[in-house]
Amino acid sequence: MNNHKETKNLFNSVGIIMDDGTKPVFTESLPMFYYKRYNFREFRIEGYNKPILLLELVQKINSLVEIVSNLDFISRKFSGELVVKFEELPSFWRMQLIKERIPFIVKEEVYLPFIGALLKPNYDKRAIFSEQFTPAQQHIFIGILILSKTKRNITPKDLSNQTQLSMPTIYRSLDLMANIGIYNNIEKNKHNSWSLAMDTANIWNTGKDLMISPVIGEIVMSKEEFDKVKNRLECFVSGNGALAYYTNLEEFGTDTYAISISTYKELVERFSYYSNEQFNSYQMKNHSSDFVTLEVWSYGPIKVDDLNKYVDPISLYLINRKNPDARVQSELNNLLEREFTFEE
Repeated sequence: MNNHKETKNLFNSVGIIMDDGTKPVFTESLPMFYYKRYNFREFRIEGYNKPILLLELVQKINSLVEIVSNLDFISRKFSGELVVKFEELPSFWRMQLIKERIPFIVKEEVYLPFIGALLKPNYDKRAIFSEQFTPAQQHIFIGILILSKTKRNITPKDLSNQTQLSMPTIYRSLDLMANIGIYNNIEKNKHNSWSLAMDTANIWNTGKDLMISPVIGEIVMSKEEFDKVKNRLECFVSGNGALAYYTNLEEFGTDTYAISISTYKELVERFSYYSNEQFNSYQMKNHSSDFVTLEVWSYGPIKVDDLNKYVDPISLYLINRKNPDARVQSELNNLLEREFTFEE
C-alpha cells in the first residue's frame, strides 16, 4: 500500500479527515542528509487551521535526541505541526515523546497533542491534558496570567522571555492553550498571530483545575552556606516571607526559598544539605534554627518583575491552598481578587 494512503486510512479510522497531501516546497532548502533520513509530505486536517508536515523515517536513527534535534531545526523553517512516523517505537522512546508532547504515528497509534489526543482505531479520543498541566504547561499558563494583566497580544517571544523556556516548548504549549480556548491562533502570510481569546478571569477559570503545587520536595541548608551562594543561584523568596509580601500576614518562622530542580541538582553536587528528617534531628541536638528551607519546584520560579525576587502569586496560592489556617485562606482569596480581579 502507498505509504501516504496508508497514513490517510489510519487517520480516517480514528475520525480524522486529512487531504491528499503535497510535497512541501520548503524542504528543498534542507541539507541533503535530511532526505536520506525522512520522506516529507505536507497535508492538512479538516477543522485544524495549521499545515502539518509528516516525516516518515526511512533510515534507522539510534538516538531519540538526534530526532528531536532534527525536529527543532525543521520547525524553524516550517510554520506548522511536525509529525514523525515510525515503523517501530521502543516503549521508553514512546513515553519520552509523550512527555515532551512530540507528535508521532506508529503502526495503528496516532499521538497528536496539538489537537489534544492520543488516538487508536476503535477507541474513543482521550484528551491527554484533561487531568493536569505538565510542569512546562503550568509554567507557561502562569506566565500568560501574569502578562495578561497588561497585554492582550502575548507573543511566544514574550512568554519565552518571561519563563526562560525554549521556543519549541512555548509553541507546543500554546497549541494546547488554543485547543482549550485561551488563545486565538490566526495564520497571516505563513506567520502566526497569537492573541488572547478571553480575559484574565476566564483564563483562570479555564485552567485552575489543571494546576497543582509546583513543590516536589524540600531540603534544609545551613544559612551560613546558603548566604555564600545565594547571589549566584536563581532562587526566590517563598513561604511565609512571600505571604507577608503579598498579603497582610506577618512574616514568621524559617526563611524559605524556591529553587528549580536544576538548581537543586547543582546544590547536591557542590554543597551540604539536609533532608527534613536530618534537619529535625540536628536541630534537636544543637538547639539551632540557623537554617533555610529550600522548596524544590518542578519548574523554574517565575520572575514577576524586576523589582522583587518573590515567587509569583499564583504559585504561592497553589502551594498554600490546602493550608488549614482560615486567616491564610482569607488572605489568599483577597490576593487572587486583588492581583487578577477574580475570586477562587
